[in-house]
Amino acid sequence: MYEYEDIYGFLVKRLGVKRAKLHEEIHVSDELGCDGDDFSELMDAYAKRFAVDISAYLWYFHQGEEISMSLGASIFPPPNFRVERIPVTPRLLLESANAGRWLVEYPVHRMPRRRYDVLVDRVVALIVIATFLALIIHRVVAPAAGPK
Repeated sequence: MYEYEDIYGFLVKRLGVKRAKLHEEIHVSDELGCDGDDFSELMDAYAKRFAVDISAYLWYFHQGEEISMSLGASIFPPPNFRVERIPVTPRLLLESANAGRWLVEYPVHRMPRRRYDVLVDRVVALIVIATFLALIIHRVVAPAAGPK
């Protein structure tokens, strides 16, 4: 059976936080500043270190995304804005570690089949890249053709 000190030691090592700051109910994302890709990496390392099956883990209930500014997200809310946040605490990490599986039972919810926020961002990026390439081609080809 794992104890709080095992979880605290893991968090200190992975996040570089001071042991004195940690307590059972501290929010790993909000209060320790671990979010986005860092949070995903933390959860992967946690699952390996404590042999926890996190196949039932739904990231969007617990963390934000790495991208802070997104045109698509201003039109179509990303998954983490569509649900109420459930904090990951050392208590939850310890209880899940001792159970060997992720213990959160998520509320019934519906997510769109597609990430329209991401789709909008990709379309905008493609338009910008295509415009940039067209300008470069125009500058290179136009002078080369020149007057005859």
